[in-house]
Amino acid sequence: MGLMRSLTWLLDFSKRRRIAEAAAAIAQASQNLVWQRVSARSATMRASEARGYIRARAAQVIWSQVDLYLAHQRALGADSRGELIDLATTETLHMVVRQWVQTRPGVAPAHVATRRAA
Repeated sequence: MGLMRSLTWLLDFSKRRRIAEAAAAIAQASQNLVWQRVSARSATMRASEARGYIRARAAQVIWSQVDLYLAHQRALGADSRGELIDLATTETLHMVVRQWVQTRPGVAPAHVATRRAA
């Protein structure tokens, strides 16, 4: 029983690592596409408004990038789609919000939380 539990844990760990790596790659591929969608309109928004706007506008880009990734990479199955979307969305949001902050004089990065709304 101990060997099976260890093997299961190792396989789960390996899959989680692959999902995290894939999500990072998807976020990297999505960053500029999302920035192009949001940069002009978000320029006049307050931080919390911009964060929500960026998250909403990023959704379609990330879904498309996840589907593209899953179509070309057989290492992860379609059952990983939801987790990939969640992780890639979070990472893309962090990246694009950092870009947004850099374009805003007087906005400190610490004042722009990138957490998920409850």
